[in-house]
Amino acid sequence: MIRLLVVVLGSLWLIAEASGANGKKVFDLIYQRLSYMEEVARFKASHQLPVEDIERERVVLDEAIEAARQTGLNGMSTEAFFLALIDAAKSIQYRARADWIISDQAATEPTKDLIDEIRPTLLRIGERIIEAIKEHLEEESSFEGSLYSHFGSIVDLKYLSVTHKRMLFKSLQAIKLADQ
Repeated sequence: MIRLLVVVLGSLWLIAEASGANGKKVFDLIYQRLSYMEEVARFKASHQLPVEDIERERVVLDEAIEAARQTGLNGMSTEAFFLALIDAAKSIQYRARADWIISDQAATEPTKDLIDEIRPTLLRIGERIIEAIKEHLEEESSFEGSLYSHFGSIVDLKYLSVTHKRMLFKSLQAIKLADQ
């Protein structure tokens, strides 16, 4: 009987570890993408570019929705997530720039070019986010609310507010597979 209990508990632990793996992968990728936003803000500040670029945001959103559809996710349910991701990215950029102004520090020169280096990297990370979301949903069917504390501890950036973290997680929870 004890042997059976150990086997069952061990199996449950392995299942829990596996289910958390894809969630962690998604969270890590979201963190990676947002961690570039201070560098984006530096580039834009040094080139006197505004944080907000509605035309570029529309292109990014349309491409993300199409990539999500092609990957097997519901396009409508992914739109809210990518809008939240874009909003969080802009918020980080605005806060970083405001911090530089308040502290009377000029933004340091960017180390990477926005067009040739940062954007291609952000696009690759975005594709990986979509793939990781699909993998997670195929295994778990949703992002359970119990994962929020794990999400919050991984997606922890200096200029990302708790409100934006909640918006991101809530929109992540709403994503569905195309056949759902």
